[in-house]
Order: sequence, then C-alpha cells, then structure tokens
Amino acid sequence: MTLHRVAWIGATSRIGPAILDALAQLSPPFSTTILVRTTAKPVPSYPNTRLSIIPDFPTLADLKTALEGHDALVCALHPSTLELQLRLADACVAAGVRRYVLADYGSVESDDSVVAELISLFRNKTAVREYCQRLMEESEGRFSCTVAQVGRAVAGVLRKEDETNGKVLYVQSFCVSQVDILEAFEAVSRGKTLERIDIGADEYIEEMKREMQAGSYEALEQIVCVLGLTRALWEKKPNFANKLSGLQEEDMRGIADMIVGEIGEIKS
Repeated sequence: MTLHRVAWIGATSRIGPAILDALAQLSPPFSTTILVRTTAKPVPSYPNTRLSIIPDFPTLADLKTALEGHDALVCALHPSTLELQLRLADACVAAGVRRYVLADYGSVESDDSVVAELISLFRNKTAVREYCQRLMEESEGRFSCTVAQVGRAVAGVLRKEDETNGKVLYVQSFCVSQVDILEAFEAVSRGKTLERIDIGADEYIEEMKREMQAGSYEALEQIVCVLGLTRALWEKKPNFANKLSGLQEEDMRGIADMIVGEIGEIKS
C-alpha cells in the first residue's frame, strides 16, 4: 500500500527541520500535516504542508481527531514526552493510522543495557517501542549519521511501507574513526594541525557521569557520543537499511568543509 497523507509532530525539535526538509524534497510529495501545540515555537512554511493546532496537553480524543484521514505519523518529540508519545500510539490505532515512525533516532540503540543505565531518558524510547509492539500484536496493526541523513532516511522509509513496516532500521552517513574525522578537519583547515588528546572511553564516561550528575546536559551528549563510537557498528546489523532507504554515504571531508565554512575556523 502507498502512503499519501503524513502527519508530523516535533517540527521544532533538533531533528525536526531535517526530516521536514527531506519530506519537502520528495517527488511526488506527501501531503503533510504538522501538529503544532498551542505554545510551540513558530514553524517555518513548507510546500504541500498545513498546520493543525492541538492543545498543549492533548487528550486521546484531540489526537484522534487530528490524525483521522492520515496514513502515517512521524514523531520527533524529545524523549521526556513519554506520556504524549504513548497517547499518540493509542490515537494512531483509534484513527486508523497505518504507520507510526517513533522518535527513536540516535547514534546508539536505546535498548542497549549500558546505554539505558547511563542515560535514563533513553529508557523512555524503549518504553514507547515496546508499547507500540504490544499494540501491533493486539490490533494487527532508525542510525552514525548527520542530521540531514536522518531526515532522508525517514523520507525513504515512508516510501517503502511494506518492506520497512514494524522494523527497527539502521542507517549511516559514514563509518569513520575519530582519527578520520580529525584528519578531515585538518585537511580543510588550511594546514592547521589540531591537538590530539588520547583518553580511554571508560575513563571519559566516568568523568562525564560526574558532570552529568552535577546537572550538565553537555556531559550527557558527550556520553551519547562516546557510546555511539564504541557500541554502534550498524553495517553488521541484519536491518542495515542504507540501500533500502535509498541513501548514499556522505563524504566526511565534504561535511568537515561545510562545518568550517559555517563557523569560520577551527581553533587548534
């Protein structure tokens, strides 16, 4: 079956704009509805897209009404919105939405026991996935990447409904080491040599754990980064889906050149 009408929630999140950009570039395009909560930040205008205003704390009835007539829902909400994401799953069933793309994007698997122990918010991602799996059983009813590649992956998955339905998928922009990344930035930084500091992953995680417990959100992101480097080799996964999603691997040097162009220069 072909998906035509796609509902979307989380447009102003970190990953949201990348997914919307990818959906807007599809040809033929989806008819897209963006669900916007009353006090949400303004959403940029996109072609073939309309806004549907929902309450800040929507009921199941509110969400069912907003989703009726849609084939799929793409979610990009923050993991802290567990209750809302579970209610969205119920609303999809009630409204007859065939596909719910969960907000389980990231460089590590959310149900990895080490990840769950270090980052409690990731347990919410697993809770939503497990809840949806139970709903599927009852009613018969995702990635080392740049943000842009995540957006293209979501768009590609929506074009392959039968092949991707009910699966956790793994995609990547490239599979590179920290040394590869450093060398790419040096290559586009006018011969500048960047300082290298060697530190073990376990030692660094312990240091970041102390900072995270003191309230540092940046430390949490650093832990996610290290876990992605050490526990995420997607190419060996049975559901590695770059080809299925129509994704080409990106060029690390090209990405480095784009970043340096945006920030001006890198300090050594």
